[in-house]
Amino acid sequence: MLRSFTRIVSLVEEARDAFLRHQKGQGMVEYALIIALIAIALVAALTAFGGGLQKFYNSISNTVNAN
Repeated sequence: MLRSFTRIVSLVEEARDAFLRHQKGQGMVEYALIIALIAIALVAALTAFGGGLQKFYNSISNTVNAN
């Protein structure tokens, strides 16, 4: 009886450890998804405003070079 109880406790501990490892991996995946979404948003914004930003920086560059 003691052996079966010890085995059950061992199985519960293994299951708990596996669950905790899974939770840590899940958090890493969530952070990776957030970073990927931010990168996609930045690329989309730079693509949409790229021409306007280039004109803006060119005007700043021309002003600095003229002085």
